[in-house]
Parts: sequence; C-alpha cells; structure tokens
Amino acid sequence: MNKNDIQEIFQRCSLGKLGDSLSYKLWIKGFDAEEELLEDFLLTYEIGDDQSLRLEEFLFHFQIFTKVRNSFSN
Repeated sequence: MNKNDIQEIFQRCSLGKLGDSLSYKLWIKGFDAEEELLEDFLLTYEIGDDQSLRLEEFLFHFQIFTKVRNSFSN
C-alpha cells in the first residue's frame, strides 16, 4: 500500500484528518497491512478523527487488533 491508498482507507472510514496526520508516517514506516484489515480496524476502534494520536499508539492498537482477530479466525 502506498500513502494514497492508506489515506483513501482513512477517508472511507470518515477519519480524513487522522489519515492526513498518519498516512505518510505509516507509509514511511513500511506499514504493509491488507486494506480490509486496516478498514476493519478503523471501523471497529473508537479512534475519532483526532490528529493528536501518535503513530506508536496507533500501531500498538493495530497490533492488538490484528492478534485478536487472528485468534478468532484460527
């Protein structure tokens, strides 16, 4: 996924401001998640469109979400 793909997913989930803040950072960090997984995370978590969320916090919660989701699919 490139920066624009990441930003588009945030937009679809009504989190455009947060996407503006994080999409470039996620792309630079090498964030490589499936689009469906990222979209499910953004729709499930009550993040809010607040630009004060730090990248490390976002990745921490995303990692927990991924592990929980994977545990139910196995």
